[in-house]
Amino acid sequence: MEIEMRIKNGELMADVETGAPIVALESVEDSSKGLAFYPAEPDAHSIFAELIKISPLRPMTHDLFKSALDMLKVTVEKVVITDIKNNIYHAAVFLRAGEDLIWLDSRPSDAISMAVRCDAKIYADDKLLVPLNKLSVPALPAPAQKPPDEDTEIITSADKSADLSKMDTKKMPRA
Repeated sequence: MEIEMRIKNGELMADVETGAPIVALESVEDSSKGLAFYPAEPDAHSIFAELIKISPLRPMTHDLFKSALDMLKVTVEKVVITDIKNNIYHAAVFLRAGEDLIWLDSRPSDAISMAVRCDAKIYADDKLLVPLNKLSVPALPAPAQKPPDEDTEIITSADKSADLSKMDTKKMPRA
């Protein structure tokens, strides 16, 4: 079942040790439940810029995609964080083109970036939600490791719980 989500506190947060950006989503109906992940730096910048309404001098990729959709009279109806498989989050962007509803496979960070630009609702499958104060927080890859490909969203195995309501996390999933 899809649960409507929102970006916790309406802003991105940062890991207290690394400064890495964090996207925390909370349920609109029950703000004690949600999910969180580390977006890639460019995706975090894209989401953050739109949240605080900063217009870049030239269009960013998500702005370009939104402009193309607008010209084609296609709307973003919703985005959904759909699943986690092999420690990778999956999402979908649902587009309305006249009577047709089309969905595109997406990284959650790209889906959220489009949702904030297009005033579309964000949803997550209820099986992905956990109590925010009991969230198992997977570790980021160690700095000595080769970082994952930017097109891959990785969540490593959980080794610690953190209270996201205080956002005093040491480790979060990477997305």
